[in-house]
Amino acid sequence: MVIIDLFQDRTPRPQLNFTKLFPSSQMEIIYSNKKKDAWILHYGKCAVNRLNHSVSYSWQDSLTKSILYEALQNIETMEDLIKLRESVRPTLL
Repeated sequence: MVIIDLFQDRTPRPQLNFTKLFPSSQMEIIYSNKKKDAWILHYGKCAVNRLNHSVSYSWQDSLTKSILYEALQNIETMEDLIKLRESVRPTLL
């Protein structure tokens, strides 16, 4: 399954009422504890997935394309590409 979430750009964040999240109280809620900044890598992957799969358009798609385009403008050699790849590698890994 390809995840294509949009990153949230609204402030303030809406509150969630977990008691009304599911229509049936018999559904099991699976909780996973993640690091505070785990969302960064998730939304980075989602942004690229949106470019590779046909989905409804969002301004975030144009932003992602623009960032990638600008990053690739000065790539002339494989060494340049490797240097860029290392410079953008998430520190979360």
